[in-house]
Amino acid sequence: MSGTTKLEVGVEGMTCGGCARSVDRALRKLDGVVNVTVDLEGRRAQVDAERPLDEASIRESVGKLGFSVTHVSAL
Repeated sequence: MSGTTKLEVGVEGMTCGGCARSVDRALRKLDGVVNVTVDLEGRRAQVDAERPLDEASIRESVGKLGFSVTHVSAL
């Protein structure tokens, strides 16, 4: 996927597949997101977007679910 922004988002508090699916759905709703891959065991998500994403929006989206974002970093 050329021309995309790739981010790793650390997510604390996921304990099951349902948690991972919730995080996946929440991140996919962010404007510009084209793909999300959630790694439950690794407690992180990879987010591919068409343009740069606002870190505050990512933290808010995941935080509304009751999880904490530990980091947001470019890949």
